[in-house]
Amino acid sequence: MADSAVSFKKYFMVILGLLLFIPPFFKGLYFDKDYLWFVLALLILFTIYYSTQQMGHNKRFLDNLNDYLVLGFVISYGIAVFNAANYNDAFNGFLRVVGYFIVYYLIAHGLRSQNDVSKILNVLYGAGLLVAVVGLGAGLNFYHFAGDITDGRINSTLQYPNTLAAYLTAVFILGIYLALSQKNRILGIIYSLGNYLLLITIFGTQSRGGILVFLFVLPLFLLGPLSKVKLIAWVNTIITIVFAFFVSRNVLADISHQTAFVSMSWVLGGAITVAAFSYGLIFLVEKITVPESIRNLKILVGVIIILILGLVTGLSYDFLPSQFTSRITTINLNDRNVLERFVFYQDAFRAIKDNMIFGAGGGAWRTLFQSYQSYYYIAREVHSYYLQVWLEVGIIGLAFLIGVWFTFIRSTIRLLRSKGNNYEAGILGWTILCSALALGLHGLIDFTFSSGAVAVFLWTLFGLIRSLEAANEDDDNCAAEKARSTYIKKDLVVISALAILLIITTSLNAAVSYSSMASKSLQKNDISNFKRAAGKVNTLNPLSSSFHLYLAQVYAQSGGEQKNDKMMTMALEEADKAVRLNPKEPTIREVRARIYLAMGKVDEGIKEMETALQLQPWYQERWGILTETYYQVGKYYQGVGEKEKAAECFNKVSDMPARISAQLAKLTPEHKKLWVLEPKLQVDSYVSSLAAKADSRLKRI
Repeated sequence: MADSAVSFKKYFMVILGLLLFIPPFFKGLYFDKDYLWFVLALLILFTIYYSTQQMGHNKRFLDNLNDYLVLGFVISYGIAVFNAANYNDAFNGFLRVVGYFIVYYLIAHGLRSQNDVSKILNVLYGAGLLVAVVGLGAGLNFYHFAGDITDGRINSTLQYPNTLAAYLTAVFILGIYLALSQKNRILGIIYSLGNYLLLITIFGTQSRGGILVFLFVLPLFLLGPLSKVKLIAWVNTIITIVFAFFVSRNVLADISHQTAFVSMSWVLGGAITVAAFSYGLIFLVEKITVPESIRNLKILVGVIIILILGLVTGLSYDFLPSQFTSRITTINLNDRNVLERFVFYQDAFRAIKDNMIFGAGGGAWRTLFQSYQSYYYIAREVHSYYLQVWLEVGIIGLAFLIGVWFTFIRSTIRLLRSKGNNYEAGILGWTILCSALALGLHGLIDFTFSSGAVAVFLWTLFGLIRSLEAANEDDDNCAAEKARSTYIKKDLVVISALAILLIITTSLNAAVSYSSMASKSLQKNDISNFKRAAGKVNTLNPLSSSFHLYLAQVYAQSGGEQKNDKMMTMALEEADKAVRLNPKEPTIREVRARIYLAMGKVDEGIKEMETALQLQPWYQERWGILTETYYQVGKYYQGVGEKEKAAECFNKVSDMPARISAQLAKLTPEHKKLWVLEPKLQVDSYVSSLAAKADSRLKRI
């Protein structure tokens, strides 16, 4: 029995480690189609773990406040599905947090030693280092792939430089700990070299928010409970930073024109220097004995830190790429990007007010932002994770998330207060906390956790802290005796939930495959195969509106060409389904309006066009579409002799420039300055020309 338990633990750690390693390399699991297979893999592993390690045993499913809060967060996303702005996005959002719960649970309950925790940290570090190397390789022009570099900024596999900077900062914190905790001198040097590469890539992202978080979290970590190695940590880290600065100046000054050979020469030269300094530092620590009389090195450490930081500050403008220093030195509250984000936050609060308690479901901002925006912009992310959560799951869900952070910090404090043999657990806990803070703080000002890989990283850290804490607790406190009937009911509930989730997730993954087939068929104008594949999608994923919309358009086109009323009815039925699933999407409303109009249901068509405008009031093309609709309907009524209805429609057209002007009058001077995208701030000439034509027709009625 003991051998089988050891064997399971071995395979469990390997599979879990693999699942934690690969997420950053699939575009950071940003897209739902990439995240769905990951959730399915997690569900399979969790089912195996639960059925072999907990089912039938006298163990609680949830054994501490941390667990209850994490599950509460998941449940809040499940409840929000019923009040969702977009049912498909909301359910996918629910599945995302189900994945986070599984990651947390498997680590918090499946790991029970510092050695296991260190193994997972090495997995996270290895993945992060490889992400950095892949991005740096693109930055050095060794190769290129889609989305690797944007405007001279390294994106790597996460496809977004700001998220990459925060992610690698969190990895870098882990790297410092791993470098200092190695008893093997060579391994310590290898980790220092890895940290050096991480830093160069962080600088290559040119992320202002990322650097601000870096400058806050790194000193916080180094000032923490590292008393036995604090001086070594400071000196080793500063040496690595200085040489990463210097190399960055020479290899990242002009990414697009730098030759790979020259860049690699600089990187290797810096690596050799960092290795030499690290070796020398370790050698000195091992060979030089500090006299017993020197017990307090705070003054010496302070002097060294001030001197080195002063040197770095004085030389950094020469060391760093000019475009990087210019981005950092221009950080201010009047910066355009900062002002835009404040607008996003204000608009998000307006949406939150209408969905305060339970939220509008996962992905709500992407559906709702056009209805609440203060002027025309395209921003599919709130750029603040906590506001996004508030909008998606309301104040209740946000409270659960804040509670998770609270218990995470509380558990870390408990580890820091440990005495004697638990000193190392305290350092490990402090490392995990600071790594998590790098992500959590960046999430305040950006959509950091929209990347599933980064979110998985964070929830892994949450689980690791709980695992360390549980390892120091009395097992009886975590597994209290319960009646046999009670835990049988618990097993039944858990296994049933897992079975349902497995079936649903498998179905959704199959729907993704058929979606690809349907899209390819549509591109080839293979309507027969498109209808077949689209039907499969709608069966396998009944919450998605996309292919109901596509089918509505296909049926409407065929019905219009063939004068087939049955086909038009089928088009309307598909459009109705799309609206029910995604009622806040203006494009769907427009499609249904056109179908209504084609079927002669004029009043319904006009009403739908007005609804589309209400959902997207700052999109000027929407005003043009509505104006054209009124004009064409007026012509129709005039042609059939219904002068009163025709006059009503032409009057609507004539009033349109005034309606547009009234809408534009809502803009503040600040918003006018920020509105740089099309459409322009004016009454469109097309609308004006239609209004003139309508006036002319009114005179003839």
